[in-house]
Formats: sequence, structure tokens, C-alpha cells
Amino acid sequence: MRRVKVMIRCNRCGEVYILRGRRTKDGSYETGFVQCVCGNTDDFTITPVLDRTTAQLAGENPEKTREG
Repeated sequence: MRRVKVMIRCNRCGEVYILRGRRTKDGSYETGFVQCVCGNTDDFTITPVLDRTTAQLAGENPEKTREG
């Protein structure tokens, strides 16, 4: 399994963390992240971050999307 960058945003205080994680069979991401600095342990939004390496693996060209 490939590790991908994910953005974890706390829905209580808005703090953002960028970590590497693995996608599980149910479609969620496992990063080992436990708790936000505000004490929140269960109310997060986790989304994958599309960086240059991830885009190349997906077959996209990030240089073309930056033009404009």
C-alpha cells in the first residue's frame, strides 16, 4: 500500500495537520493521529493532499494545472 499525504482539519478549533497515511479498505485514511492541541479526539475532516508525487502516480500533470 502506498502512503499518501493527508490534511487533517480539526472541526472544533480549525487547526490543520499535514501527515502521511495509508488508505484502508473501507476508504478512510490511517495516519496514527490521535488528538488535536485543543483536546479533540474524534471530530476531524481528513482529505488527501494532491502534491506533485501524488499527481504523477494518478497520471495527472500538476505543471499544466498551475498555468493560468
